[in-house]
Amino acid sequence: MILFLSAGLLAVLLAYFSQFKGQRGLLVLSLIIIVIIMGLQDAIGNDFSGYEDAFKEINTGRLTPGFFSSEKGDQYLTIEFGWFYLNRFCAFIINDFHLVSVLVALLLCIAIYKVLIYVPSNYHWLAILLFYFSISHMILMMSALRQAFAVACFAMIVVYSFKKKIVMALLFVILGSSFHNSFIVSILFMLILFIPYNWFQRYKKIICLVLLISFAFISMYQGKLQENLIEQALPAMSEDADRYSYYVENIAETSVSTLASIFTFFVFSLTLFGLYRSCNKSEMVILLYAVLSYVALAFVGNNSGSFPRMFYYMTFFNIFASCITANHLRNPIIKAGFIVALFLTTGYSFITALTNIQYIRYLDYHTIFF
Repeated sequence: MILFLSAGLLAVLLAYFSQFKGQRGLLVLSLIIIVIIMGLQDAIGNDFSGYEDAFKEINTGRLTPGFFSSEKGDQYLTIEFGWFYLNRFCAFIINDFHLVSVLVALLLCIAIYKVLIYVPSNYHWLAILLFYFSISHMILMMSALRQAFAVACFAMIVVYSFKKKIVMALLFVILGSSFHNSFIVSILFMLILFIPYNWFQRYKKIICLVLLISFAFISMYQGKLQENLIEQALPAMSEDADRYSYYVENIAETSVSTLASIFTFFVFSLTLFGLYRSCNKSEMVILLYAVLSYVALAFVGNNSGSFPRMFYYMTFFNIFASCITANHLRNPIIKAGFIVALFLTTGYSFITALTNIQYIRYLDYHTIFF
């Protein structure tokens, strides 16, 4: 854990100093640290060992590619063809699964770097801190490697849409679809990219009001809405959609403390304010993804299981939206309160996660070398 914490703090420190003139390379060093910690982990993430086993089965011919993965118990029967051929390629270069995990971490960090271009440089350190220590970001992605790759592809699609490089965006749509089942759902989220900024500016008061009411309503009636989804959505699914049903079946109502709800509402409200104050298309998209992810996760709550993974493609942008929001807050007291709230919620989730047996391995974090 000392290595994990010290590496994270060093990454944040380097990102902080990267804001000064001529120090952009420090941000690259910060992201390289993340690549090393993620990619060279010694099977710390819960699913890492399973992916190592799958790597061996792929390269011995016992595991075959398909458009969707299928499992029986803890064993994969088929796996997405993108992940299959990535493993085959890495086995051809060097017969070690860690090359796969390094490449996943590398693409993810490239995506972070490219999105950070649209974030004020004096808040890059905050983005790195939120990504590294949040249970919903790096800690999760150290385990969910296939989805980490898919999330990176989604982020690259967003970046290339900003640059109007449609061919590159489409290539990442195809690539992401070949790595994780849930990426199909994320295609719906891409509709946000087609919202004209001028149209948003014209109706932003109505949009923000609707989002605020939606968040409040879902937060108040979370349990009933979840029960309704389980009772009605699952029976309505066709047989062809059975492979997605496990995302919904894992929903279980959990309690959320009043204090946590207050912090969440405070952060959500200021992020919504940041959306209202957004001054270009890229800020609008990043902040809209973040706000929509808060609304979606207000429905999901603190549930375990796979359902929240459907929204990770939007949740990923929370770290960038927080930086943009902080930049738009002019009142120093409110800005400080916002950053402190982010610190407290991230720190609380980090400490809480480490008391959960699911993440117990992080207490003894080490790489394959040290």
